[in-house]
Amino acid sequence: MARSFDAYADQLAGNWNPATRAVADQAAAFFAAQVTAQLDLGAQIAQARIGSHLSQTDLGVRSGVPQPEISRIERGAGNPTRETLNKLATALNARFVLVPLAAVDVAQH
Repeated sequence: MARSFDAYADQLAGNWNPATRAVADQAAAFFAAQVTAQLDLGAQIAQARIGSHLSQTDLGVRSGVPQPEISRIERGAGNPTRETLNKLATALNARFVLVPLAAVDVAQH
């Protein structure tokens, strides 16, 4: 029976020295934060779209962003450009702002 990727990766990781482990842990934390940020962005766009009583198709027509791209962004699978985000924000009569992480952490708990 073939080993799973996770089993193989775990075996290799068992041989890492502390410095390698530290780098891997930092990289994992960074990538996890990136995934969370993309999911949050997509959820915020979906929430604004639904709050505006728009379908993804309607938002696509208003913004000029293709519906499949809107779907990918809302699912956190897309990597939208600043231009795409601006088109979506304009179509939603909204704008993107920076919010300090501490304010986000407090609001979520």
